[in-house]
Amino acid sequence: MVKELHKRGYGNLRVIPFISPTGLTWRCELIDIKKQNETLAASRWIESKRNGNMQVEINLSPKELADLFIKENIDFLEPCKGKSDEYEKWYSQMVENLTENELPHAFDTSDYFFPTDYWLTTENKKINTLPEG
Repeated sequence: MVKELHKRGYGNLRVIPFISPTGLTWRCELIDIKKQNETLAASRWIESKRNGNMQVEINLSPKELADLFIKENIDFLEPCKGKSDEYEKWYSQMVENLTENELPHAFDTSDYFFPTDYWLTTENKKINTLPEG
């Protein structure tokens, strides 16, 4: 969905993926690089589409999810408009290199932060980050 949002001009939107303290769930925050103190819990937003039922599968395409996300979160997204070619290219390649059930995470919330030059995946692969992290 974020890759689709980047295509639609929200290039200042960044992803902060992480593992919950229990290690049982993957979470994702979205942040506008211009207003780094404002985040949106994308994983909670996605869960809200399941109406609290973890067994419900979301069958929307990334484009359909992006349409719905824009509709429901336009106030958060508007300041994210802009272009960030280097990040957008990195993010797109990173997503394309993930396997079907593999998720990236910048850190886990058990107080362990990875070095800023890479993230890990749920398959324990390293993803090199951009120089600014």
